[in-house]
Amino acid sequence: MIVASIGENVSLSAFFYRNLPKEIRGTLIGITTALGTLGMFAFSTICGYLYDVVSHKTPFLLVGVCDFIFGCLILYLASKNKLHETLEEDIEEEEEICDGSRGSTSIEKYGAA
Repeated sequence: MIVASIGENVSLSAFFYRNLPKEIRGTLIGITTALGTLGMFAFSTICGYLYDVVSHKTPFLLVGVCDFIFGCLILYLASKNKLHETLEEDIEEEEEICDGSRGSTSIEKYGAA
């Protein structure tokens, strides 16, 4: 569960940061971090209450439901080709770099063949 949560956080951050306009990227990352911290505080408080009052299993069920909703959201975005378009743009950019069409490569710089 810990590995899945880490993967979720990393993938969400990468997806979010790649789609931000460069002009306001710093501001939006700061807002996202601040809201994420507030969300963790609220979620920890709610889960602590549920653990003490309802059952020791309830917080884990809540996390499972939230992860399920997150998974459905990702599938929805993928079906709308939002994720696919982003990945295609990244692949095209990498191909341009590898082809050398975006400047000189290390082989051209140092004359290695």
